[in-house]
Amino acid sequence: GLSSTIMGLPACRQVLGALRASQPGSFIVLGGPCTVFDPEELLAELPELDGYVTGEGEQVIGELARRLAAGGGRDGGDGQAVDL
Repeated sequence: GLSSTIMGLPACRQVLGALRASQPGSFIVLGGPCTVFDPEELLAELPELDGYVTGEGEQVIGELARRLAAGGGRDGGDGQAVDL
């Protein structure tokens, strides 16, 4: 997972591209202040993302990891908030 501010999105985009290219099977989530304003637009602009985290990532990432390890994923469709 990555965290970014709105101003940091250009650099984040580069990191996401490199991460997806080097780890094509990974599940990539983004958190931080950039996800608060318009997360659906963010997903449209960053196709490398599998989802985004709202709220405190430390409280969410463990549950997301458990779901993925069990063969599940996030609730609902592609690119959804993970806010447990």
